[in-house]
Amino acid sequence: MELSPKLLAVRKKLRDDFRFYSKSALKIRTKKGEIKPLVLNAAQEILQKAIDEELATRGFIRIIILKARQQGLSTHVGGYMYFNVSQSTARKALVITHLAESTKALFDMTKRYHDNCPELLRPATKYSSRRELAFSTLDSSYVVATAGGESIARGETISHLHASELAFWPVSAAKDNWNGLIQAVPETKGTAVFIESTANG
Repeated sequence: MELSPKLLAVRKKLRDDFRFYSKSALKIRTKKGEIKPLVLNAAQEILQKAIDEELATRGFIRIIILKARQQGLSTHVGGYMYFNVSQSTARKALVITHLAESTKALFDMTKRYHDNCPELLRPATKYSSRRELAFSTLDSSYVVATAGGESIARGETISHLHASELAFWPVSAAKDNWNGLIQAVPETKGTAVFIESTANG
């Protein structure tokens, strides 16, 4: 089906403008248990401005987030990463958390984004498991893992990395895990690394 110029302009904005995409395509579960669009709050707007500035000045994103609870920053990062891998080809997003239950929670959030995404914008999945969404026509994927295992992402190329609660990763494997992960993300246009953690000494 051929789109009109007006619809093509909207589709381009949905591909290029995360703020517009998030309120149009991403759904979150609120504290009241409602499913509502992701409209960026004040804290999320600060983060998005930092993302925009990184892209404008460097072409790629490297951001450290010292977070307080309940500001929605993990939600924002997850939405931004889903936006990128679900609207572009040949991208891989990887989320590493400190605990298995946190890994599950962040993946459930991503699954909610995918399941509630408008059909026009939702890519077909090659497969979906408890830790990975793979998009067949895009050759892109979104994967979650828990810190502590050996050789996470070694030998892979990652376009988007979210190191969640890095200050709480198991001390025995944190350095090795981090060294492998950061080497897997090239400093090329559009790539992103988000280190996000509450303080831990």
